[in-house]
Amino acid sequence: MTSRWLINLLLLIAIAILVLVAYYEPGIQEQTDTTSITTLHKDELHRIHLNRPVREDLVLVKKTAQNWSIAHTPELPADNFQVNMLQRLADQKAVRSYAVSQLDLSQLQLAPPQATVILNDTAIEFGHLEPLQGLRYVRVADQVHLIPDLYMQLLEASYTQFARRRLFDENIRFASIVLPDFTVIETDQGWTVEPPQDVSADALQQFADRWQTATAVNVQAADGQAEEGTLELVLSEY
Repeated sequence: MTSRWLINLLLLIAIAILVLVAYYEPGIQEQTDTTSITTLHKDELHRIHLNRPVREDLVLVKKTAQNWSIAHTPELPADNFQVNMLQRLADQKAVRSYAVSQLDLSQLQLAPPQATVILNDTAIEFGHLEPLQGLRYVRVADQVHLIPDLYMQLLEASYTQFARRRLFDENIRFASIVLPDFTVIETDQGWTVEPPQDVSADALQQFADRWQTATAVNVQAADGQAEEGTLELVLSEY
């Protein structure tokens, strides 16, 4: 009984040593500080290029301080939430970092990478997950970093998932909203409906406001098939 207990104890010690070796990887010099993986800052970004084997390349271009567009035909306004997620890469802190020269990049699926994000002119290459903590291997220049796995699902998304959900710019005003059965028109006294219906002024205002702030649940490419009905939104000149 004592001999079997001793053998089990030695096995547990051996397993603990293997776990520590896998985690700390002795022989590989690790950075002691938690610096950002790039020298860029979020506000400095003006172009984001996604290169991913599972999808066509996607390029996002900064238009104004708050607005980005998708370089596509036709050009589409980009969703601020999705763009902000990608911009966070510039300031992303590394959990651990290693010199490229001390690693086998092919084993980390970094040669070739699973995907590449180019922030301005800085390339960030994505590899597979580290098994113990679920961190993602990324390469930037001569360093490989381990970072939280927050980006890969977004990198593999279609371009339509980067399109802005809100249908219209905030500064756009409508003069009328034309539907198949009636038209809602803005006048000096407020919104009215033609032909006349028993609808309150508050209900008409809410109807117009909802179209002004309309947001899509999902965005996808049109398939070219005829739709069941049409809606015409006439812009105000003021």
